[in-house]
Amino acid sequence: MPIAQIKEIAPGTLIGRWTLTETVAQLKAYLNLPAELQIPEFITHDKRQTEWLASRILAYQMLQYFTSVPYPLHNNEIGKPYFAESSYHISISHTQQQVAVLLSNNVPVGIDIERVQSKVSRVQNKFLNAEEKLAINNDLVKLTIAWSAKESLYKLYGKKNLIFNQNLLLSPFPISLTGNMEAFIRTPEFQKKYIVYFEVEKDTVLTYCLGS
Repeated sequence: MPIAQIKEIAPGTLIGRWTLTETVAQLKAYLNLPAELQIPEFITHDKRQTEWLASRILAYQMLQYFTSVPYPLHNNEIGKPYFAESSYHISISHTQQQVAVLLSNNVPVGIDIERVQSKVSRVQNKFLNAEEKLAINNDLVKLTIAWSAKESLYKLYGKKNLIFNQNLLLSPFPISLTGNMEAFIRTPEFQKKYIVYFEVEKDTVLTYCLGS
């Protein structure tokens, strides 16, 4: 059965990607997940079920690079996944049969994967400030990169009450197949600069960032 590509992108930090062709039945038979990892009842569509299963399979495969202990995988109040009873940091994203996982044994992480779609242009006011809109100039790929970058930052931060067009800020970035940008999380209680990396492949955008 085909499986994801896993690579180290920094000391103690792995990224994994999986393009799915498997069915729900094939995924269930492929790996024995911990008993608590059952598909949530609200996920009823087959494609969404395969993405959910594959992301958990991939997460546990990546965890084995560091430890043989199958730590329980849970979600916090905003849906951020975490391995309970451990110090590992994990972020998960999936869309349209594409799955991405970022796992680190030493720094907080955030990852996001998005399809390039025109609907992102209609909601750009919700996640871009005036300077960002001017720099992006309604370019669909750059809009998707910006949206995905802010999703990655939000996942890394892992707490509620972030306003995307006020608390998550992006520096201008050139359009290319791979690149990075300076980004900032700014709230009254927290201010920090990050580097967000991005990859563009056909109609898919992947972004990720590492904390410290």
